[in-house]
Amino acid sequence: MYAYDIMVLAKGKHPEMLTYFGNSMILPLSRVIVPLRKKDVRALVLSSVPLADIKGEIKSSDFALRKIKKIVGAPMFSQGYIETVQHLARFYVARESALLTQCIPVALLEYMNDSTEESEDSTKQESASSPFKTEHTLLTCPLHERIDYYKTLIRESFAKNLSLYICVPTVEDAEMLKAELGTGIHSHVYAFHSGRTTAQIHKDLRRVLSGEHASLVIGTVPYLSIPLPNLRAIIVEHETSQSYMSMGGQSIDLKLIPYTLAQIRKIPLIVSDTFPSIQAYANKEEGVFAMSSRSSLRISGERTPVIVDMKSPDEKGGNLIGTTLRNQIQETLARGDDVFLFALKEGLGAHVLCQDCGESVTCTQCGGGLGLRYSGTQTIFWCKLCKREYSSLVTCEHCGSWKLKELGVGVDSVEREIKELFPDTSRMTLGSVKNKTEEAKLESLLDKRGSIILGTPRALAVMPHPVGLVAVVSFDSLLFYPHYAIGERILSLLSLLLDMTTSKLYIQTRDAHFSLLEHISRGTLNEWYKEELALRKQFGYPPYTNILELRYDRAQMEPRLDLEDKLTRLFAPHQPQFVEKASRGTYSAIIKIPIDFYTLENARSHPLYAVLTDAQKAGAHILWNSPSL
Repeated sequence: MYAYDIMVLAKGKHPEMLTYFGNSMILPLSRVIVPLRKKDVRALVLSSVPLADIKGEIKSSDFALRKIKKIVGAPMFSQGYIETVQHLARFYVARESALLTQCIPVALLEYMNDSTEESEDSTKQESASSPFKTEHTLLTCPLHERIDYYKTLIRESFAKNLSLYICVPTVEDAEMLKAELGTGIHSHVYAFHSGRTTAQIHKDLRRVLSGEHASLVIGTVPYLSIPLPNLRAIIVEHETSQSYMSMGGQSIDLKLIPYTLAQIRKIPLIVSDTFPSIQAYANKEEGVFAMSSRSSLRISGERTPVIVDMKSPDEKGGNLIGTTLRNQIQETLARGDDVFLFALKEGLGAHVLCQDCGESVTCTQCGGGLGLRYSGTQTIFWCKLCKREYSSLVTCEHCGSWKLKELGVGVDSVEREIKELFPDTSRMTLGSVKNKTEEAKLESLLDKRGSIILGTPRALAVMPHPVGLVAVVSFDSLLFYPHYAIGERILSLLSLLLDMTTSKLYIQTRDAHFSLLEHISRGTLNEWYKEELALRKQFGYPPYTNILELRYDRAQMEPRLDLEDKLTRLFAPHQPQFVEKASRGTYSAIIKIPIDFYTLENARSHPLYAVLTDAQKAGAHILWNSPSL
């Protein structure tokens, strides 16, 4: 006898997961009919466990288990995908059923619920492996060159009736690639992401799963669960994007899904971006990734960014827009081209600091950092997380000082100066395009030619096409964040900005000798990657370690000294560091774990798994390599 964790597919209010029993083990994601209240409804089996293993839990429960009525069909997802998610669940100490519900899109679950036929096991429709070399390849080149490569790969694959899957981090990336790659083959190109309606997804799923023609599928990572027939290769596009590092309340690196799936299915994997992540570069150095012949870590002469030293007297350092950039804006507008000016944050400043005690000014409600912005004709402080507003007359809660100063450059400050310098030029401040009206306004402005667009990182995904000039107004704002991977994140951002310009990228800074900028100005990044890897190895940061954080709620955790003593003993010889964030009411233990000590493959049998399981039961929230570290 077995017990099953069941996900109900019926509409209406019901628990996210229920438990039933039956006579035999059922494969995860098999479709079944179960009794629910007075009806029989469709459901998915998320996991199976022998009843004997949970006999105690069953006896102590206040409800009686009900029996499943019927097995409707075998799993409709790749068996390799299920196995991949199981590996992740073990590593992250998460319930397989909970992770499966996060890793499978709702539209696919609804498609299975609407499907009435009993299909054969979908894993049989998939080829066991690709007829091509199964090596993992690193592709690093500008976006337009990657697109040309993809077009060649698509032609070769379609000629052999083989399909391709391109993983993307965001909806905008998916739609951009579909438009670029769909010319001439649009009837065989499909985009799967949360921005499409359920009806559109279901229609495309029927065509893809029919296997009548090879397909190019462009989608976010969860749609890799589709059992795509005759899959030639998986491509991970824009692999440095931070959007791959999020899923529900669990900090999961979603790139592990295509990496592991390609290994299990024995099919080629192509990891691509303008510049590689540190992890990808390390994999190349260790021989895990082969470098594509098209790849290069050099920046061609015409694309080399121009570094503008704002300390130079010629730049009139008191202004946000220096002399060099002001002249370039004038020339670009005179040619009838558009200009995009980048600022890191919204508002007037990126960060508010007390000049007396040096403490950051934070929100009393959520602990988030405050920024300064305009509200009508007045300036106010506002929280970037919960959006709460404060009077600009507030004082520092640590020392009571009123000497609060905004640091960095916000997009409102840039707009104020641009309005003074170019009062007659059309301009628009772009955060994100939220509706068709804003989208039409942006298109209309760019159609006029000779306009200035101001934007934050959210604007990068919605700019419809490259412009004549792109500039980072204040590079120094990017250096406020004390994070071990800040250089890598800056490089990822600059690669996006490089792809946005048809001419030059200008970077204004007061720190022209910052290591990354010096390498960029020389047009080569190979030495920077080697220097960065040496530093990471010296101080024990990824990719040589995984950083584990056990985050506790201070109000509910056991006494602090007892907790520290216990964790120090459990993790020896790895020494935890303890960090308290009073404003957020949390207390964390942070431990650096060697990369080969605890892995996806050995997680379930490793002693650390039991330690983490016990910590989780004690109320710890487990985070690996969290972006917030």
